[in-house]
Amino acid sequence: MSRFSPSVVQEILGRVIAYYTAFTLLPGVSVPGAVFLSQAFYWSKNSKTKARNGWFYKNQRGEDSWESETGLTPKQQANARKSLVDIGVLEEERRDVPAKIWYRVNCERLLELLTDQLDEGSSGGGCNSQFFPLVDSTIPSGRSGGQDGQTLIRPKGKSITENTTQSTSRNKSEAGKVENHPGSESKLTRAEMAELLGQQRADLIARNYGSDKVGAPAVDEMRRALRT
Repeated sequence: MSRFSPSVVQEILGRVIAYYTAFTLLPGVSVPGAVFLSQAFYWSKNSKTKARNGWFYKNQRGEDSWESETGLTPKQQANARKSLVDIGVLEEERRDVPAKIWYRVNCERLLELLTDQLDEGSSGGGCNSQFFPLVDSTIPSGRSGGQDGQTLIRPKGKSITENTTQSTSRNKSEAGKVENHPGSESKLTRAEMAELLGQQRADLIARNYGSDKVGAPAVDEMRRALRT
């Protein structure tokens, strides 16, 4: 029997960072890029960052640097940053003397790309189990994680894939009812049907963000989840 418990190992490891595996689905983004973006997203929710219109700065090495927080080497950071800047989810500016690199996460672009991934998953017959954000779970005080000292883990119970498949099936079933309803062909144009299906996908995203809202409020809920 081991003399040391996992809690002892955890004390040695230090702080935990929130890592969103969904970011690996972004075009051209590897695991290091997803780790970098996850930490940048964490700092984007800092109150000081919000007061600076989303901008923050962080050194490559040293105390409270990208390397100390993520374990990424300067070379890995450079590659990660390039992949994120190329797709428009990360913005950079050189300021001050000596020059410092300031960063900002473009949440609008991030939301757009994540939604695109959901659309592709839906058209392919199912959603990737890694797409949806993870839910909050309290971790010991003093650890890094979400804005309120939380890290992100998968929910207990049914897997995200199971929940997503069920929700997607319900949406398709509802859409089928509308299409097959007597007289519906004359009432719904192709554009209106596309809008209906798009709204149902937005509802699905909102539910996986932990919201029970539907329709326009679901979209607003999803946007707030990315911005706050």
